[in-house]
Amino acid sequence: MRAMIVGGDNIDATRRALIAGGYSDVVHWSGRKRSDLTRAVPAGIGHMVIMLEFVNHTWRAA
Repeated sequence: MRAMIVGGDNIDATRRALIAGGYSDVVHWSGRKRSDLTRAVPAGIGHMVIMLEFVNHTWRAA
């Protein structure tokens, strides 16, 4: 299973918790880059953690 973390600068503890919870692959997007707003979510993501205080808040729905 795969998990994804969006946002956050220091995600080591969150990554370790997800791996301990059975996730074999943890993807991290900073959420700060404009390109992060237009990327497709990778296939097989079973859990997503969004750290809102670290995500670019200028995003607008298309």
